[in-house]
Amino acid sequence: MKRLAGVMTVLVLGAATAFAQASGSSTEQARKAAKVKSTARRAPAAASSELPANAEKIQEGVYKAKDAKGKTWIYSRTPFGWTKTDEAAFQEAAKSSEMPPIRVVAVEGDKVKFERDSPFGKSVWSKPINDLAADERAAYELKLNAKNEK
Repeated sequence: MKRLAGVMTVLVLGAATAFAQASGSSTEQARKAAKVKSTARRAPAAASSELPANAEKIQEGVYKAKDAKGKTWIYSRTPFGWTKTDEAAFQEAAKSSEMPPIRVVAVEGDKVKFERDSPFGKSVWSKPINDLAADERAAYELKLNAKNEK
């Protein structure tokens, strides 16, 4: 009985190995054929390494130009060359990267406590009124005006 189980195990393992080799070689052949087909169909990418002559500078490394169809494109300088982005997509990306507004949480004597949402949770800090940055001062004055209107 043990001998029969051993023979069966050897037969099953041999069949599995033969099947794996047969299917592996056909899989490898199919992979090579697909690679040849995909390389044959691929056209060379048009690399836009030049900035159009009609481009106007928006800021350092960022230019704006219209194509022949009248569509406006934004060209940005990267370490790998120029990137071309649709103007609407560029403006949408700029909006999403803006910092969320600062909120005044409390005014304690000559110190103001601020808070802002961030990807890692709330950012909380406090500063003396004399040392406020422009955006902090605007939030502080907005809080004072709201308090005086009540």
